[in-house]
Amino acid sequence: MYNLFQKFPVMKTKKSFYSALVLALLGMGYGTVFAQSKPGDVGLNVQRLSMSKWNTPDGIPYKEVPGFNLGVISFEVLGGNQIAFLSSASNEVIITDQSSGSLIKKFPVPTAPRDMAYDNGFFYVLNARMVSVYDANGNLSRTISFPGSYTGVERIARYGNATYLLLPDGNSLEIESGGSAIDAQKQEGWITSAGFFVVTKISGGNGYSFAVLDRIQEFILSTAVFALASPEIR
Repeated sequence: MYNLFQKFPVMKTKKSFYSALVLALLGMGYGTVFAQSKPGDVGLNVQRLSMSKWNTPDGIPYKEVPGFNLGVISFEVLGGNQIAFLSSASNEVIITDQSSGSLIKKFPVPTAPRDMAYDNGFFYVLNARMVSVYDANGNLSRTISFPGSYTGVERIARYGNATYLLLPDGNSLEIESGGSAIDAQKQEGWITSAGFFVVTKISGGNGYSFAVLDRIQEFILSTAVFALASPEIR
């Protein structure tokens, strides 16, 4: 069975709190951070999102190829007790019942998909050269191109009726807004589902810093620094 959980381990140090906060701010959807009564204590809610058959014709496909494995690379909770998986093994979006894991429908996407976002009833599927937009029935609605210099980007995000590429350098590239292509606009930090930009940088002394910026790139959270690979973060 393929189990999908919202979970991080409970962490008890102040430094660990900052690492959990970074992940939460990135809008990854893994859990909810909440402060405990004791200073420095952090806990995370744990919920199972779905359970599906794995590596079966009516489940979540999996494929071994030379050098790497192919399977689910992204998912989105759709509402209505449905969840969608993006599979690089079958080049499909697979929609299942969130409770039972049973297949509802699936539709093909271009070869070697990389990431997926779901927004206002549309699926935005990223591959190496473009974003393909599908309606709720899996019909191709349109495609969004982006500059060839950004070929190879692995992540996509949607916010404010706009589409962003999350670049390897830690910045965001807005490529579409309101259903129309625009001249690509680069902004500092990775945009989150809440519309904030999270800037992360490796600093000296085995440290890691982050800052949260608003839509006009002004700081709204002081930078925090913590040690990487510290014995306290295990």
